[in-house]
Amino acid sequence: MNTIALLLAAGYGKRMKSDLPKVLHPLVGRPMIEWCVRAVQPLATGRPVVVVGHGKEQVQAALAGQADFVEQAEQRGTGHAVMQAASLFVDGVDAVLVSYGDMPALRTETLAQLLELFAGHRSDPSLA
Repeated sequence: MNTIALLLAAGYGKRMKSDLPKVLHPLVGRPMIEWCVRAVQPLATGRPVVVVGHGKEQVQAALAGQADFVEQAEQRGTGHAVMQAASLFVDGVDAVLVSYGDMPALRTETLAQLLELFAGHRSDPSLA
């Protein structure tokens, strides 16, 4: 299945009370976003796509060579973040797996099960 993995990482993370972008806060020696990239990578047809905004240079530097990037210049919510990658959703793409970049506990196996459910019960779109 031709799958785009899209990770949302453009937000400010105001509740973290830190100048460091939320997705770059370390967990077990790695930024949270890196754990997310590692979880989605085996499921993506190409490199994961990360939606960046606040602290974009830092996030891009942390993930250099591991992901592609699209920018959300104005942080206007989750749906708007997904829309920034709409040009990637072309014919031939079977699924777009959208997740947050601050969910380091997500497992590849869990996401694979979601994709299997989607493949078996096709609808446009499927949300889980």
